[in-house]
Amino acid sequence: MAISVLCTGGCACGAIRYEIPAEPLASMLCHCRDCQHESGRTFTSAMAVPASAFNITQGNPKSLAVTAASGGTRRRFLWPECGSPLFSRVTTAPDIVTITVGSLDDPSGFPPQMALWVSRAHAWTHRAPALPTWDTQPSVEEVLKMSSDKG
Repeated sequence: MAISVLCTGGCACGAIRYEIPAEPLASMLCHCRDCQHESGRTFTSAMAVPASAFNITQGNPKSLAVTAASGGTRRRFLWPECGSPLFSRVTTAPDIVTITVGSLDDPSGFPPQMALWVSRAHAWTHRAPALPTWDTQPSVEEVLKMSSDKG
C-alpha cells in the first residue's frame, strides 16, 4: 500500500526538497526571539509534524544549534545558498519536526491555530485576536490538545 504525500516543500532555489505524508499535528505563530532571529521578522509561522513522517527527498540542509527560550536545544535547518529557513528540531520534543510554513510549496492550507511566546511579541505587531495564545512555550501535550480541539 503506497503512502500518499500530503505536502511538499523546500528551499527557494530548489536544492533542498522534502515531503510530509501525514497530517500536521498543529500550526502556530511563534513570537520567541529565536524565531524572530531565524526569520528576520516579528514572528514565524510554523507547523509541527511527526518526525517519522518527515522525509528529505533531495539535498542535505545545514544546521545550527541554538538554546531555545524553552531551555532545550533547538537545531535549525536551512539552506545557506539561498538563505531559506526550512525546519527545526528541539531536544524537548524529539518526535516532532517544526516546519517553516513559508518553505511549503503551498502554504495556504495551513493557517495558524494558536500563537506562542506572545510575551515576546512586539507591541506594534498585529495579532490575530481569535487565536488561543500562550505567553511562553506550552507543553507538547497542550499544543496537541489545542490543535485536536480545533479540528
